[in-house]
Amino acid sequence: MLADRRLIVVERVDDVLHTIGTRAMHPGDSVTVGRAAELPIGHTNDARISRLAVSVTCTESGWSIESTNRNGVLLHPWGVAPRYAQRHETTDAPRMALRIVGSIVREHWVLLEDDTRLTSGRNRSDDGNGPTPGELRSLRLLFPDLLEWPPVLAEWPPGIEQVAGELRITPETLMRQLEGVRARATGLGLAPEITVADPDYVHLLVQAGWLRPDQFPSQ
Repeated sequence: MLADRRLIVVERVDDVLHTIGTRAMHPGDSVTVGRAAELPIGHTNDARISRLAVSVTCTESGWSIESTNRNGVLLHPWGVAPRYAQRHETTDAPRMALRIVGSIVREHWVLLEDDTRLTSGRNRSDDGNGPTPGELRSLRLLFPDLLEWPPVLAEWPPGIEQVAGELRITPETLMRQLEGVRARATGLGLAPEITVADPDYVHLLVQAGWLRPDQFPSQ
């Protein structure tokens, strides 16, 4: 049985994900990741990754992160747009991925998973107006870089026609389905010009707890 809180180091090469190491985490536990750290990541001769790239401490309120990688660390909160990490960061996200920038042919990830926080916002999506299985599948196919776990880097995300073809429905049917999802974000301050192909409404729904990682299990 998996621990409620865990840190997982993975690498992706040629679209194949390899697990390097996993640690059960409890408040007060700390782990270092890097070429010559407690959990090694990257080849020892990959100078693009620092010997000590990142330090992570589990806290009662989430995670404390210290980024020291020479080429930086990108924060990928599940469902939210990524950004470069500052030297010191804290997060209470139930799923936070740290991409340690290194080799251009190999992705290096530190996955922070906290199941104790998965219930955040549960009442918002389980009040009878939650997303349907069809809506969830459509969102996952349209925004894989946001809703897959571990994260995927989609340089060219699929479009409406491609997703509709995979679902074997018409683009018009998919658009109507996504409009129903988008409508739920209007009360959260979504700008009217945001279309169903724009991820901004997904960000809002994630932050409001209407969309949660446990609705999109790893494949």
